[in-house]
Amino acid sequence: MNILLINYQQNGLTGWFPQALAAIASGQNNCEVIDYTVSKNFRQYDLTAFLNKNHFDVIGISSCAGYHEYAEYNKIAQAVNKSNSRKEFWFIAGGAMFTSEPEYFLDKFGLDSVMFGDGELLGEPPYDPLHKLGMGALDEYEMPAYSSFDIGHYRLMRMPNIQTNEYCLPILSSRGCTNKCSFCYRQDKGIRFRDIKNVVKEIEYLKRYYQISYFAFADELALATKRRAIELAEALMPLKIHYDMNARLDWIGKDSSEVLTILKKSGLIFLNFGVECYDNKVLAEMNKNLTEEQIVKGLEATLEAGISPGVNIIFGFPSDTPETLTKSLELLAKYDDESQLRTIRPVCAYPGTELYHKAIKEEKCNGPEDFYNNLCRNSDLLGINFTSLSDEDFHAYLKDANSFMIKRYFEKQKERWLKDCENLYDNQNANFKGYRSK
Repeated sequence: MNILLINYQQNGLTGWFPQALAAIASGQNNCEVIDYTVSKNFRQYDLTAFLNKNHFDVIGISSCAGYHEYAEYNKIAQAVNKSNSRKEFWFIAGGAMFTSEPEYFLDKFGLDSVMFGDGELLGEPPYDPLHKLGMGALDEYEMPAYSSFDIGHYRLMRMPNIQTNEYCLPILSSRGCTNKCSFCYRQDKGIRFRDIKNVVKEIEYLKRYYQISYFAFADELALATKRRAIELAEALMPLKIHYDMNARLDWIGKDSSEVLTILKKSGLIFLNFGVECYDNKVLAEMNKNLTEEQIVKGLEATLEAGISPGVNIIFGFPSDTPETLTKSLELLAKYDDESQLRTIRPVCAYPGTELYHKAIKEEKCNGPEDFYNNLCRNSDLLGINFTSLSDEDFHAYLKDANSFMIKRYFEKQKERWLKDCENLYDNQNANFKGYRSK
């Protein structure tokens, strides 16, 4: 079976390594990849011509969500469906964007099948229109097919606190999450972990063959429990790497200083937290299973351990007001260490989420066509307004909040550069690498 996987053109110079496609490619003998993120000059008409000259049994795409992905894959789908050989292959798609509204995308993109489950389990056609792949034990799958992609391109990705001479790639140690936030579009339930020994083997492989020394753990919830955190940290300790992770704050502050210390020693330099809002009423509305007290304790414990906290804030739930935005902004300003520019975004009611169904019920959205073509224009602009604020006032409050964070970030950066300058000349710091290397 001949398979072609297509990755859309991402924003930015590098973009995120397409982990889902790499996972699918790992179990296929005859698999080719067209990566628009790397080959930006490969236009849609070139894709149609390419398909006219080459035979494939299956053509696959995958996406999480978002208007940019939707727009890019819409163009790709048009090019695929113009091919003279269109009736000779199966055009399939997977990922949260497609599985959240499968019937819509079957028609809109001219797909033959929308796939649910683990892409590694892809067998041979024929496939059902709504095809169930199932979910397996993660350790039964092969390592992602890194050799099918331009790792020299993707390893240039920059992450918080990364050194200028470090290469970086994302990696997964689990899939899923134990929580169900009202704004999350994840379709599967629960969490599945990889054997830590296999995670270590993959890291050693990436270090050896691609010189990767910074790993961005892309798990939705890499540190689900203290036990898992300790086991992972102890296994990573000898590897001499840097890494970042996503975690929840509900256990970080509960006598977790010892765990955080071990994580820090093993190379953890950035913990990304979905705080979302610093207000108990809104947190309950989000179904975050998190409180203001837990947020403060967790952030303070993280900073005390010498780990940078990534404080993510969104605004726009029904109970949100200018006062809740101010509370969240003050929290962000107090605990952000400027390792990365942080701003506040409006909440987005992606299809498949509880918020999306609320918007449909309240007639704020007429379905996926309305969402992707009219409402979801940009992740930094309001799409669906659930608050009592006018759209104009909503954007005005966000403008003020983010103007404050942007000014604050660059003021702090200026202070650090001036301290470097003083240290260079007053102390004749020979380790200084030059201003342009920053």
